[in-house]
Amino acid sequence: MKLPNKTKLKEQYTKVGQNWRDIYRGYGISSKGNTDIISAHILNEFGKIKWSENGLLSTEFKRKGHRGYCELKNGQIDPFNEKRFCRAVYNEYKKKTHPLLGLFLDYEIPMTERGQGKEQGKEKVTHGEIDLCSFRDNELLFIEAKIASNNDSLLRAILEIFVYVMRLKVFGRLPQFLNEYSKPKDTKITPCILTFMKAASCEQLINIIKYPTLIKLINKINKEFKSNGINELEYYIVDDPNQDSSSWLRAELVAGKNYKISFTKGIEIKQMFIPK
Repeated sequence: MKLPNKTKLKEQYTKVGQNWRDIYRGYGISSKGNTDIISAHILNEFGKIKWSENGLLSTEFKRKGHRGYCELKNGQIDPFNEKRFCRAVYNEYKKKTHPLLGLFLDYEIPMTERGQGKEQGKEKVTHGEIDLCSFRDNELLFIEAKIASNNDSLLRAILEIFVYVMRLKVFGRLPQFLNEYSKPKDTKITPCILTFMKAASCEQLINIIKYPTLIKLINKINKEFKSNGINELEYYIVDDPNQDSSSWLRAELVAGKNYKISFTKGIEIKQMFIPK
């Protein structure tokens, strides 16, 4: 196994003027082997890392075209991927409430302002997408999903949802977001990780005790959430029923090449708790 370049890791995560938007995309972040090394650097620099509003969406988070459809060639569901999984979850639980995650409102919610990069000499600044959003009691759940074939570390998944949620809070986008989804102003925000049993992030979640510095970083992140009126991170695991998507998912032709993706049977999700 190739050992991480510790010097390069330190240079990457201790830069002057480091931006949270770039942290979860940094060198070595996806590798499980780098988790505690990078977590230590982020902890040391936590209060110095900056937030950037450049290119962040300010309105139209809710898109009219989000109807749970997916374009497929000849109705073939393979390969099983995150986009199809998120659409299936949305279609399954947009009208009936999931016992743990509530009623799903949307999927792949954009965070990047439209029309960027059209002016000469200007580069488009991307901000990613919120994989899934659901409503449970008086909580809005922002969910980062990682399917079984995803090799991203738990650290990357946590940083992604941390950055997505905090940008909305720091730059005052939450009132607009809540308004577009017709939710009360006092709705609480809960960031979540939804990972598959065979995903790299789930393996780390189950064996979180092996990553003591990551636990410290998670505690720091939760304190940051709390100070901003946001709930602590929650973790959920999908028990993989069968990785053969042809038996797990089905596609119903709607129009043209557009198909509605749904589950052939209910999915099993359980909540996971980690030590503080």
